[in-house]
Amino acid sequence: MSLTGQVGVVTTNPGWYGRWVQKITRSDAFHTVYAISDTEVVSAETPTVIIRPIGFFADVQWTDVTYPTPAHLNDAVRFVRAQVGKPYAYFDILLLFIAELLKEHTPWFIKTRLTDNGQWFCSELSDAGLLAGEVNLFPTRPPSAVIPKDFLDIVTQEHAKASDQ
Repeated sequence: MSLTGQVGVVTTNPGWYGRWVQKITRSDAFHTVYAISDTEVVSAETPTVIIRPIGFFADVQWTDVTYPTPAHLNDAVRFVRAQVGKPYAYFDILLLFIAELLKEHTPWFIKTRLTDNGQWFCSELSDAGLLAGEVNLFPTRPPSAVIPKDFLDIVTQEHAKASDQ
């Protein structure tokens, strides 16, 4: 399976910021990356969105997403690649927690800010990449209002389904 277009969930070696994310979200997950090829990922990190080698993070758990067409996958990868160099979305983290509490009652201005392409945190960018390819893993939430734990839950469900078959 090609990893291009997949979201990777990182759970090991979090550092102080990652431990903070794990504690707040009550999850082993603390970071997500988006594979733009079988050798590179795009990672929203402080202070900016960067490209890293796919092996930079240890023990990454990958989604198994199917895009509607190869053109959709190309659109998603092109979108994510275009975000490289944009700043980390510090303020969006606060808005994300508000959206997590309010779910479908999230005010329009918070939804708008979370879908703005000017700044990114990791799971926001991963979700936006999928949405650019017309893949919506979280239809009951505002776009990009997801945390790394949400992607880990998806990966865990996918592994459970594969084990049952």
